[in-house]
Amino acid sequence: YPIRQSVYCNSNKVIYLATCKNCTIQYVGSTSAPFKVRFQNHKLSMLTNKRTCEVAIHYNKIPHKLDDFDFVIIEQMNNSTSMHNIDELLLTREAY
Repeated sequence: YPIRQSVYCNSNKVIYLATCKNCTIQYVGSTSAPFKVRFQNHKLSMLTNKRTCEVAIHYNKIPHKLDDFDFVIIEQMNNSTSMHNIDELLLTREAY
């Protein structure tokens, strides 16, 4: 997926791609919070076997290591985007 922006772990209003390098399964997600916060939540869910996170469910279905997963921001919404509509916009872009 071509990444056309400079994005960082502190970037917010982002769409991201999680890839299991063992199974080549991919998950697309979004967050209005800084990406590093969402990444930390995924990691915690994976390590504590949460059933509310698709990435964690896959991680715990068969034995994996954290190193088996790559997380990459693939798009950031424009900073001028209103926070009022951001969740709807993120879900639309995530589905795309």
